[in-house]
Amino acid sequence: MTRLAELPKGHALCPACQSRAYRESTGVGVCAKCRGSIAPIEPPFKISCVVPFDKRLSKNAQKTPFKGRMILTADARSSSTALVESLRRCITGRPRKVKTLVSIRVMKPDHRMDAVNFVDVVCDCIQKASGLNDRFYSLAVDWEIDKSNPRIEIEVGQ
Repeated sequence: MTRLAELPKGHALCPACQSRAYRESTGVGVCAKCRGSIAPIEPPFKISCVVPFDKRLSKNAQKTPFKGRMILTADARSSSTALVESLRRCITGRPRKVKTLVSIRVMKPDHRMDAVNFVDVVCDCIQKASGLNDRFYSLAVDWEIDKSNPRIEIEVGQ
């Protein structure tokens, strides 16, 4: 049995007879062996997004005390909403409920903030943008100092 990953580009397996079949450029083809119809392949779920660094996305800057309780600040809410919209524009494919690799690279302007404090907020924004529960995430976090162009690079893939 041939695996889908081993097939040349533009080819797929026929769902009826499992033989190697050619897909036309439209994405729909016909199996030469059994004359069965082959449905198009969906693109894999992926997000690749670079957003400007915003210290309000840090977990430490999200909440403030108010009458003995912690509430989400308006600045943090607007920053999270902007990140969700940026992530939605970068989505390709449809997510499946399988392990999802999430890579977060924080390019900070200085040493004053901890990159790990961005993870929770960014993962929540990815969940809101894609609809995929964050229990499926496998995380990789990295940081660097970049004074000239501080940013947050987010890569998500299945």
